[in-house]
Order: sequence, then C-alpha cells, then structure tokens
Amino acid sequence: GLALFLAQAGTQAGSQLVDVVSRHGVSLCVAAILIMATPLIVGALVARYCLKIGMLETAGGICGAMTSTPGLGAATSLSDSSLPATSYAAVYPIALVLVTALTPLLLLLMGS
Repeated sequence: GLALFLAQAGTQAGSQLVDVVSRHGVSLCVAAILIMATPLIVGALVARYCLKIGMLETAGGICGAMTSTPGLGAATSLSDSSLPATSYAAVYPIALVLVTALTPLLLLLMGS
C-alpha cells in the first residue's frame, strides 16, 4: 500500500517538476541549501564554541537532530570512538518526537 501511494504521489509531483525547475531552478536550489545548511552551521558553531562540546559529540548530536542515520555512519567511520553514536542516541529520540509533534503546528501556522 505504501509503495503504491508513493508511486502515485511521485507521478503527480513529477508532472510539474520540469515546469517548476525551469522557472525557479537556481533560486529553488539556493533556498534549499540555505534552509538545510543554516541550522547545521549554527548548531555546530554553538555546540563547539559556546557549549565547548567536542567535534565527535557535535557531529553525532547534529546527525541525531537531523535524524540522519547516514550522517551518523559517516561520522563513526571517521573515528574509532563511540562518541558520535552516543550523542546521536541521546538526541535522536527527542528530535523524532519534536518533528512528529510540531508538524501539525507548522501546517497550522502556514494556513493549510
């Protein structure tokens, strides 16, 4: 059921993809990069310089906050330490609950 839903949603969105990218391609890509990179950079700087958290813990915490398991894999592959996984495990459940709980609020604020 889920696969069929995703296939149908992708087919509907794909029909408009070329039009949207041709009209807003560069600005859409720049906006996406800024939206994704800003919290990542701010979080890393605050953790590293204000809170004095080590780089491995910061990497794991940011991966957990972004609910990015592949990011955790990259962070742990660069070190023999378990610190990234430990900080990921501490942050991930909180981030997952907040994303789930705050999505309806975001929709309400956007007027949908």
